[in-house]
Amino acid sequence: MDESRQREQAIFEVALKLPPEQRLAHCAAECVGDSRLRERLEARLRAAQPTASPAENPAPTLAEMPSLSSNDLGENWADVLTAYNFLREAKALISETTVAASRP
Repeated sequence: MDESRQREQAIFEVALKLPPEQRLAHCAAECVGDSRLRERLEARLRAAQPTASPAENPAPTLAEMPSLSSNDLGENWADVLTAYNFLREAKALISETTVAASRP
């Protein structure tokens, strides 16, 4: 693991040990001047948060999601995971809405 990934992992592990309401502030403080690192860490923290339902922890909107380019996909797995979770939760929400709408 290269030095930047080790730093990212170290920040992530410390953030997970903090209370949930302090995690994003910790990442922001550690990532001053490196918005891409902050975005990756925030995505990883969102993916690591357990959720009972999409209503309790809604997926980010497309505008809130970090942008992805073909060059980033190999390096930024957290961004890919965030996109995957967004699509998975959107599909579940659409399925729930469709079932509810079809009931008499």
